[in-house]
Order: sequence, then structure tokens, then C-alpha cells
Amino acid sequence: MRRILLVALLLVLGCRSQPPEPRDMNTLDMEGRTWIDPLTGEAFTGPYESYYENGDVYERGTFKDGRFEGPFETFYDNGQLYRKSAFKIWTQAELEEQRPRTRLDGPYESYFEDGRLWTKGIFEDGAECGAWFEDGENVTHPACVRS
Repeated sequence: MRRILLVALLLVLGCRSQPPEPRDMNTLDMEGRTWIDPLTGEAFTGPYESYYENGDVYERGTFKDGRFEGPFETFYDNGQLYRKSAFKIWTQAELEEQRPRTRLDGPYESYFEDGRLWTKGIFEDGAECGAWFEDGENVTHPACVRS
């Protein structure tokens, strides 16, 4: 009985779907404001990475319906983290008003090439808000609306 349970457990664990591998942005096409998977002709949804010429990761993040959305990280060419934050997609109505395609939204951090903190704060719909640390100084922007 134990063997049957062990085999069943291994089958269940082995059959769980793995997260998709990040897609190289160089394999996608851009049509207007949308990143398209040329293999399907559809707007790409899923993780992406872009690379320096030497093959090191420049940026990683996620697309939703062909646009940047969610957390992302950008790196210096020495592999050190440059910045991390998240993108938020504009609504269709906002896009029709010709606003930019994406905006920063949520916690934001950026670093010097040697790893020291450069800036840290919060973006709300593309605008800095609340308390920030910027290049060694504490700065206060208008209060964040969301908490």
C-alpha cells in the first residue's frame, strides 16, 4: 500500500505544470503598441527576458496581452541589479487618449552599479508619491492615495 501511495504522490508531483520559460524579446514583433508572438500572430502573454550582446540578462518581466505588466527587474551589464518595480497597463480609455503605453506602479528601487541604493519609494499610476530616498536624501512627494 505504501508503494502505491508513493508512486501516486510522485505522479501527482511530477505532473504539476511548470511556469513557462521566459521568452526572448528578440523573438517577438511589435505592432503599434503591442508585442506579438510571430508564431501565433497573437498578443504575447507571459514572462520575457531581454539580453545584452554577451548573453547576460538586461531585463526580465511579464507581458499581458502584448503589453508590459507586473513586476520587472533591469540589470547593469555586470549583472548587478539596476532597478526593480512594476508596470501597470493603461485602461483602454486611457490608451485612446494617447497616453503612454505603460506606467510604473508600486514600490520602486534603483541601485548604483556597485550595489548601493540610489532611490527607493512608491510610484502610483506613474507618479512618485509619499516618502522617497533619492541619492542620499530623504524627499517627500505628494501623499499616495492608495495605502
